[in-house]
Amino acid sequence: MYDRIREGFGGVAPRARVLGRLALWALVALIFVRGLGAIFESPTPEPDRSASSSGRSVDDATAAFAVRFARSFLADPSKGSLASFFPPSASPPAGASSPGGGREVAQAEVSAVEPIDPARSIVTVTCEMVGGGTHNLAVPIVRDPEGRVAATGVPYPVSGPPVADEGYEKPAPLAGDDAGVIHDLVAKFTSAYVGASDGTELAYLLAPGVTVTPLGGSFKAEAPVKVSTLDETEGQLTVLASTRLTEVATGIKYPVGYRLSLVERDRWYVAGIEGVPR
Repeated sequence: MYDRIREGFGGVAPRARVLGRLALWALVALIFVRGLGAIFESPTPEPDRSASSSGRSVDDATAAFAVRFARSFLADPSKGSLASFFPPSASPPAGASSPGGGREVAQAEVSAVEPIDPARSIVTVTCEMVGGGTHNLAVPIVRDPEGRVAATGVPYPVSGPPVADEGYEKPAPLAGDDAGVIHDLVAKFTSAYVGASDGTELAYLLAPGVTVTPLGGSFKAEAPVKVSTLDETEGQLTVLASTRLTEVATGIKYPVGYRLSLVERDRWYVAGIEGVPR
């Protein structure tokens, strides 16, 4: 009897091994098929990032279209000149006119975007004109799913985009016992920075270990240099050095304001010009 029981178990074991192998191969086949499916499956389309989540920017193609349209409108606002900016089934309104027809645009760029719906936007283009003056034109555009852009109307003049008012730094007059010393340091440094041909004239004014490359004698600063405080902590100071520069080669004058970092060691030094590589 026990021999027959052992024989029965002996017959079950090989069958179990066979079934286990079949299950393993079935699992491998399933993984293989699913893997192939993942390879040939169409990738999930990514969201369009051509415009920011806030809707305050546009993709390069739309921006370029709006700028071209604004330039053409200012140069020649006639119906025939603007036809290429509209869909084939549409045409620009008759009698289109511009605030400066026939004028040449020196520089133009997108300065604001107002989304109307997922396909339509109002793109404001700021145009600086040759000979002076600025025009802000609102360009109504539509963009289809293929990325093609067309105008839905002629540009129209608008006021410029609003200017930020929050976070503006309000310079304060220099104060304290070292005010005179700091003013003299900043004035000397500013004059040397814009007028020196090499860094030797700056060495005494700079903190140890700091190097600044001057402008090479291309400019000269007009006296006086106005110095204001922007930020102050113990032993450190950020100031604004305001003056006018004269370009030596042309005589053109530029109003400038340099942000200088100052540190106090044995005396006050200039530690750097913000925005200038160190």
